Amino acid sequence: MISRVQIDDRPYDGLDGRPAWDGPRKNFEIRAFNDPSFGTYTVLGSVGATAYPGHVWSHVVTNTNAYRYIRYVRTDTGYASYRSCACSR
Repeated sequence: MISRVQIDDRPYDGLDGRPAWDGPRKNFEIRAFNDPSFGTYTVLGSVGATAYPGHVWSHVVTNTNAYRYIRYVRTDTGYASYRSCACSR
């Protein structure tokens, strides 16, 4: 059972010489699957068109089912990368 999901974004705040950018902090879903083809899924949490504040998004999961696969999925044409996914029982 998954009790919480958390996304830690790299700060694109404009302070390091790059322009500010909030793309990875909006328009995504955390999807859970038992289907190895990823055709059927449950959304455990999501963020829409408004970026979450700060650089850490944490969401309590109330779904008590067990899942084999977890994905971070963009819901727009942007891109993002993630470093790791840790789950505990």
